[in-house]
Amino acid sequence: MKKLIVLLVFAFMALMIVSSQSWALVWDFKSDNKDWKPVTGEWSIKDGEYIQSQRGVSAVRTFVGDANWTDYTVETKIKVTENSYAGLMFRAQSELEYHVFYINVTENACEWWHHTKPNPDSRVQHFKQPPVKVKIELNKQYTLKVVAQGTDFTFYIDDVEQKVDKSDIYPNGKIGLWAWDTKVSFDDVRISGKGIPESAAVSLNGKLPAIWAKIKAE
Repeated sequence: MKKLIVLLVFAFMALMIVSSQSWALVWDFKSDNKDWKPVTGEWSIKDGEYIQSQRGVSAVRTFVGDANWTDYTVETKIKVTENSYAGLMFRAQSELEYHVFYINVTENACEWWHHTKPNPDSRVQHFKQPPVKVKIELNKQYTLKVVAQGTDFTFYIDDVEQKVDKSDIYPNGKIGLWAWDTKVSFDDVRISGKGIPESAAVSLNGKLPAIWAKIKAE
């Protein structure tokens, strides 16, 4: 009876952990970047940040995830250290086909584009605007976030809504980090949503496997 009670308590705790988990996948770059697939640029990890250090190259990018992911919320911390343009890719279907939401330090702006074949710089602009309640500056960290639900997209900087817009281009895809002739550091890339397998939250949570190991041991 006592063992059954212990089992029920730990099962309840496990359920609470999963239900309260806000993010299915998190990359904090404390150790490595093995999940990420750079296409161009010079990427490295230093002091818990994922750093792109190459100038003079357009559409520098690195990808992670599953091309079948559909609706999700994705965010990253970002700090431009040299030049101007860097951001967050989403709904990436290939190395040349993706959306990108980025900050523009030089013009104190935020922008949304989608890139297409055949070239890395083949792209179409959706919007460019001054940021709402935020000033974009060098060497200052911001949090970019995109909520993608069907054809609806909501864009945020530091949890302040910047724009709500629509597009039926690329209904699914990976996520990624992006820069254009810019040195930049990224941290705490996070994603969750119905397009992300629930098992991801379990396998990366860390606490849940430990709980079940404890139950089995008893």
